[in-house]
Amino acid sequence: MSDIIKDIMREIWQIPRGTKLGPEGRKNPDNFHHYRKWGFTIYRTYYGEESEKHWQALLYSLRHQTKLAFGVFEDDEETDQDDRRRVQELFYLDVWEDPSRLDGLDARGLREFCNAEKLKETEVVEKADSKYRKKVNSLLRLSHCRGLMVTRDGDGRGSRRAIC
Repeated sequence: MSDIIKDIMREIWQIPRGTKLGPEGRKNPDNFHHYRKWGFTIYRTYYGEESEKHWQALLYSLRHQTKLAFGVFEDDEETDQDDRRRVQELFYLDVWEDPSRLDGLDARGLREFCNAEKLKETEVVEKADSKYRKKVNSLLRLSHCRGLMVTRDGDGRGSRRAIC
């Protein structure tokens, strides 16, 4: 089971090529700035009269249940407990809620919104006589346009759809 923690650690421990690390590598507090947050992006597309309390309950559950889920590794002898704690601490939920831009969007509309936002984060860089597209680092857009969308069906029940 500790492979999950190891896999996440490989993704969140990012050091630029050529960087010289102090002793103890990623365990040294002086090197902690090389860790990056990980998590999910969630979009609110429904802003009905009583939806605020449900939205807040959903966010609370996603944040806390995700962190609590790593408690299963607390007694696992194969799991590095410092890594487990770090993975818990670095979890981040990237929340998008803006009724003027997101209210009522379906999966297609949300995909178009995501693509438009992705274009805003991209800049054209000219080098020599060529143009290269360079992704602008955005710390808060962790898994942009990837995630789960909860929609409200006509019968009032929520359904989930993956957004690609």
